[in-house]
Amino acid sequence: MAIWQYKLHIIPKKAVLEQYGKIPSVIFVDHQSWEAYWKNVQYDGNRFPNPDFEDAHTKNWWSNTKVVVDELVKKVDMCVQRAHWDKGGEFGSYYWKGTTNLLEDHDAFISYDKETNSISEFQFRADLRNEEKALRFLNAMLQLCQELECLVFNVDGDLFEPDIAFILKDIKKSRAVHFLKDPEDFFDTLEATKNNEASFWNKIQALFK
Repeated sequence: MAIWQYKLHIIPKKAVLEQYGKIPSVIFVDHQSWEAYWKNVQYDGNRFPNPDFEDAHTKNWWSNTKVVVDELVKKVDMCVQRAHWDKGGEFGSYYWKGTTNLLEDHDAFISYDKETNSISEFQFRADLRNEEKALRFLNAMLQLCQELECLVFNVDGDLFEPDIAFILKDIKKSRAVHFLKDPEDFFDTLEATKNNEASFWNKIQALFK
């Protein structure tokens, strides 16, 4: 994830209501367990094992929501181009990727079960470097979320209706905007924590070598 990107996960509103009986402002993201998971996980060359804890990322929000994946994919195609590595759903996933050097480094991802046609993950990231292009992409994806009767949550689990006003307010507090507005202060802040995180990220990088 590029530092200039803002990330949102898409989940059905119905599933949230079934889980909580209302729409909470925050859903739990277990950052501590994720850090422990990535420190200790063993990659078998094919896939990572499922985490043994539940949070907003591991819960299957889409299990009781019927979506025609092929139709959904066509709608995302209208928002952002396919990634060059996309295999057309061959392996139960679709990837989209904009053009980085045109300040359109937007992307999206869908993972689904090919046998049941059930989605397991749906997310997107907006490149914030160009306001006009970012708004165009965000509005298109949020409109799609509205059509699907979905909500979105950010990296900390803050939950939102797919309304651009709410999202823009959250974007102003994001790491991406911090970097774009004041890169020097951003890296000073990053420097203060990097010693604690260095071994963690070295472990992650080593998994792919």
